[in-house]
Amino acid sequence: LRNNLQGSFLFDLQSESVKRYNSLNGDFLLKNFNKYGNSVLTKVFNPNEIKQVRSLFEALKVAQKKSAGENLPGGMFIQLSQAGALFGLGAGVAVGPAVISKLFTNPKFVSLLKRGFKLQPGNPEYYRWGTRLMNTMVTEGLVSQEQGEEFLEEFKNIK
Repeated sequence: LRNNLQGSFLFDLQSESVKRYNSLNGDFLLKNFNKYGNSVLTKVFNPNEIKQVRSLFEALKVAQKKSAGENLPGGMFIQLSQAGALFGLGAGVAVGPAVISKLFTNPKFVSLLKRGFKLQPGNPEYYRWGTRLMNTMVTEGLVSQEQGEEFLEEFKNIK
């Protein structure tokens, strides 16, 4: 229940960002997460989870400010969501709120996502990173083996 509540909260944030900006906007996500204040956030998240979410959104915000053009750092997050692997957008892979909760609050996934913000499409490390993220999602049971394979097939074609 807690993961579903966290995930629904975070899913609503990312959905609003995609609706407004056609992408995940780090500044928007961070501001709208913080607007609830710690008194509300601590009812949904533990202090470490709040720290992880803020860290993730801040890293995306910084990556987006430093970038320009199509091949921007942080673009991977948008491409992953467009491919459907993370948020059920684009390719129609339905990922529930509990998965989003794990991605945004689990230190292992936050670390992987932040690493991806620093990489540029076209860089061989970018594609190794995307494969590692998806394999970790499969290993941790966030997505099925079939969903992971479908995503990786689409991911190979993103260049």
